[in-house]
Amino acid sequence: MDKLLDYLKRVKNFSGSILVAKEGQIILKGGYGFADKEKGIRNSPETNYGIGSITKSVTALCIMQQVERGSVQLTARLEDILPGIYEGKGITVHHLLSQTSGIPNYVYYKEMQTGEDFSPDQILALATSKPLKFRPGEKWDYSNANYMLLAKIIEKITGIEYRQYVKDSVFSPIGMDKSYFDGDKVDNLAKHGKSVIDAKPNFLYGAGDIISNVEDLYRYDQALNKEILLSNESLNKMQQAAYSSSFVSYGYGWFVRNTHGRRSICHGGFHPIGYTSYLERYLDDRLTIIVISNELEKYSNFGVKYFGSIDVGRELAAKYFGHKVWPWQKLY
Repeated sequence: MDKLLDYLKRVKNFSGSILVAKEGQIILKGGYGFADKEKGIRNSPETNYGIGSITKSVTALCIMQQVERGSVQLTARLEDILPGIYEGKGITVHHLLSQTSGIPNYVYYKEMQTGEDFSPDQILALATSKPLKFRPGEKWDYSNANYMLLAKIIEKITGIEYRQYVKDSVFSPIGMDKSYFDGDKVDNLAKHGKSVIDAKPNFLYGAGDIISNVEDLYRYDQALNKEILLSNESLNKMQQAAYSSSFVSYGYGWFVRNTHGRRSICHGGFHPIGYTSYLERYLDDRLTIIVISNELEKYSNFGVKYFGSIDVGRELAAKYFGHKVWPWQKLY
């Protein structure tokens, strides 16, 4: 605990919230910097932020709920569920979940960086208009389009709008009462600093549009230790590497890591309007680290630009285990 606090005292300009828990007990929780500098409102554990791609683990969990119910199979082809999309390419639900579909990442298209308020269907049409980068299953390439499509699959097979499905099937059962989606409202939402893209609500949709705080994310973390949202069999499948190389291992909505000699799953988040996030779960140690920030900063010489929460989260883990974190360990 002292090592964690000593490290945080040395971090310059960190603005956000942090929660660290061990074996179901919170050992560190606090807010740092300002949610609104002009009004003098400081960040707290209850402050909300855009959590970006941590949303992907939620979307993946929702898909696995439908797999358990027999509504869809991991081997189901995209073109059979959403006709007309990449016909004949053999993309499956598994490929979308594991980021091995070959579909390019629409976030980097110039057409998407105009600041317009696109609907999910408009984004989907553009996201699937480009040729595949490789044959499905052949390689790994991170793409928000995969999780945009998974959100649409949830809508197609359940008949429920994606956001409503998440509220009913994830938020409500575990008491994530303060969480919502970008554009729904602005309750307790921290003002963000500089933006990279003037991204409107729906820009990330099932890939990254959830607004939450460290306390609600801790409720989510704790639910993953129990069979509340999903069976242990399905949770374990999500947490195992569906794709692995010397560079990256990825399950379903989670990066799979072995750091400090310990097994963990994690995901960082980057919302281009000005938020970053990080959630890491050391599975055998039952250690959870949650960091969310409303500034696009890096907090060490080796930190990655726009992924400051990952930087802080990895350093906290290293300090907890009494190890050093190396520059390459801050990437994935």
